[in-house]
Amino acid sequence: MRILLTSLGAMPANDVEALLTSHAIAVEHIPSAEHAQLYARTYSFDIIVLHLASASTAAIDLIGRLRAIEGRSTPVMVVARQMAASDQALLLDAGADDVVMLPSDGKILCARLRAAVRRTVGFTRSVLQVGPVELDMAGRSVTVAGQPVHMSATEFRLLELLLLRKNSVVRKETMLHALYDNDEPEIKSVDVMIHRLRKRLAGAGLDSFIATVWAAGYIVRQADEPAVTPTAALPPHPRGATPAPRRIAGAVTQ
Repeated sequence: MRILLTSLGAMPANDVEALLTSHAIAVEHIPSAEHAQLYARTYSFDIIVLHLASASTAAIDLIGRLRAIEGRSTPVMVVARQMAASDQALLLDAGADDVVMLPSDGKILCARLRAAVRRTVGFTRSVLQVGPVELDMAGRSVTVAGQPVHMSATEFRLLELLLLRKNSVVRKETMLHALYDNDEPEIKSVDVMIHRLRKRLAGAGLDSFIATVWAAGYIVRQADEPAVTPTAALPPHPRGATPAPRRIAGAVTQ
């Protein structure tokens, strides 16, 4: 799971970032809400977390702008330290998927994040199932036809990325940005990662689970559901427009 974290009218959410990364969640922390909007328009995230001080007009407007981004249905969660029930209701009515009061137990916060993400893409449980493949977002494990399949942290994250976007073509640029920091490798490294993931799945008796879409990317298809092709390639990384993001890759027990 890949999160965009930002703040508005509150102190920088460094403690929120530390809490999430301690639970093996990949976080891209952009302190400026204005710059975070640019990232939300440019790149694909599983969920956006807003650290707010109040249900101000600016906060409601920010949620509205995030919801209005064309081609995006990214869920939005608000975290706050003090907020009246009436303000929480305003934010939910403005488009937030959830409001969480801080301090919060890390396990509960992460579970609510996973719930918001999976509801958006049509999964009802924390276990993502497509065909014989089951990926447990909470337990960070994978099975094929009920048999455990060992995966590295990168392989797990890549499979999770594809399953959360089932029936949609995932571009190589999206994969690179999801798995690496500013020192991204060459685009051809995606093909190497996909080859390794396919090999893991083939070892469990599953061939042709990940399909190649020529000149576009890769896709995992759910039977009887149409595929969606992205409309345009991602623009260059806006390095000059924002502070350097900090991202911590999730871990899988070896």
